[in-house]
Amino acid sequence: MKLNKQFRPYVIGSLIGAMSVVVYMVFDRLPGVSGACLQVANGLTMVFTHAIAKPLSWFPLGFMGAVMIGSFLSAWFFNDWQKERVPSVWVRAFGPSFLKRSIFAFLGGIIAMIGAHISDGCTVGKAISLGMQLDLSAWVFVGALFIGGMGSSFLLYRPWRWGRQS
Repeated sequence: MKLNKQFRPYVIGSLIGAMSVVVYMVFDRLPGVSGACLQVANGLTMVFTHAIAKPLSWFPLGFMGAVMIGSFLSAWFFNDWQKERVPSVWVRAFGPSFLKRSIFAFLGGIIAMIGAHISDGCTVGKAISLGMQLDLSAWVFVGALFIGGMGSSFLLYRPWRWGRQS
């Protein structure tokens, strides 16, 4: 089966909105992923320190699992597998070191989780779930997300690092 790899943004937005409504109707919770990471950290804290922490909620973990399964199915349906240990844009900017890439990815994940904790939600929870409810903090977050993304992309992947001017 050959499927078109390009989607219209309105179709994707509508599907995300429909998925969010169904998730809310079935589970009485808004979709979000950062809670799953906090649940894993909470569980590890209980295992390694024998401390009593908040009870685990399985909804965020189930939602994260559904996201991973959906990503796998999408790559499978569209035959869109990329088996590269270090992305080519990273190689051009920083070199081919897998260790360097892994360290920066890990540190970036820590920074992203700290930001998600400060903003009381991840991109999915804050921008999509609360944005659909026209929450002001969600729209401020989306603006800051775009500005921060463009600024950090410019600083990290700037053309003059590659010896070219644009």
